Amino acid sequence: MKKFLKRCFIITLVTLIFCSCSAKGVKIEQLSGKAFVSKEKLFIIKENKNNENSSDSKKYYLVLYEKTKSGGAGYMLYKNVKISKKDRKEFITADNLDMDLEIINDKTIKDTKNNVEYEEYTKEE
Repeated sequence: MKKFLKRCFIITLVTLIFCSCSAKGVKIEQLSGKAFVSKEKLFIIKENKNNENSSDSKKYYLVLYEKTKSGGAGYMLYKNVKISKKDRKEFITADNLDMDLEIINDKTIKDTKNNVEYEEYTKEE
């Protein structure tokens, strides 16, 4: 009986450890290819297609489109996009990106620096 309880305890402990180590947040793959829009800006996270055969981790980039004063649109490209955690919150980071993009969920992203919320764009047919 003692061995049985000991085995049950070990199995429970191991299961608990594996469950607590699993990723709880949004992954970059879930955001890749989606467009997020606000009144003035739109951004899309895309996967680099150049590294398909590479054994390295996948590289992503962010394209930010913004309305210009002349009525047109300009864009910026930010490389090495990844998700980082800070104060138990998840943020999208990239090289030279000056926005603090907090991930609220897989459909909403908030720029906490400028207090702008981006919603996932879904094409209505």
